[in-house]
Amino acid sequence: MIQKKKRLVIILSTCLIVLSLVLVLALTVFSPTSAPVDTETPVNTSLPSETAASSVYDQNKAINDDYIAQLKFESGLLEFPVLQGESNDTYISTDWQTMEYDIEGSIFMDYRNRYEEPNEDENLIIYGHYVYADESAKFGPLHELKEEANYEANKYITLEFANEIRRYEVAKVFYCELIDDGNGNYLYTREDMQYHHTNFDEEYFNEYMEAVDEAEFYDTGVEISHDDHLLTLQTCVRNRDDLRLIVIAKEIERRPIEA
Repeated sequence: MIQKKKRLVIILSTCLIVLSLVLVLALTVFSPTSAPVDTETPVNTSLPSETAASSVYDQNKAINDDYIAQLKFESGLLEFPVLQGESNDTYISTDWQTMEYDIEGSIFMDYRNRYEEPNEDENLIIYGHYVYADESAKFGPLHELKEEANYEANKYITLEFANEIRRYEVAKVFYCELIDDGNGNYLYTREDMQYHHTNFDEEYFNEYMEAVDEAEFYDTGVEISHDDHLLTLQTCVRNRDDLRLIVIAKEIERRPIEA
């Protein structure tokens, strides 16, 4: 009987010790002096970090002084350095890093465009090839935006300049028809779809938007007005020399990069 009581006392003592250790551990882990997790403050992830943007810009500018910005879809659909040459022929078949011939060319902004305040253009135009051998190269992935199912995931674009990050929302996706010059060359756009203007007068802008609304693949719900700053992306269409794929995005945000 005495032995049983001793065993009971030993068991109870052991249990108390274990419970004490668990309690001490719990207090240590959940101590109020531990750094709290902030679930109240939202984190703004709409624009890239200023440090990262500045670093990319500096690296690419050191390679080629014609580098002006980094173009990227926030979804990762595509990302490229943007060049601006003395003419639109400078980078159409030139590798921007080596300055040697490259059939895929580089991504470039229209040589006429002014992108810096206070004289910036209403419409920034960026060109990129459609590569037949690799549809994932250059501006080939833009064709994914022809499908409405791909819109929501790929509708935000950023342009990261030396001192500023601009954010855009895709508003229009459509084919622009080109006109045969009579010799089998498709060099000119329809009069009502001249996307290549750097600035528009209001009357023509309204005519242009009417034509675009008729041609767009689907309604994004994003409205464009004459006062908006636009980004126009252009690429070719497989086996259709008479067409160009056009993506128009509207600027919705900009943030300076502090020195």
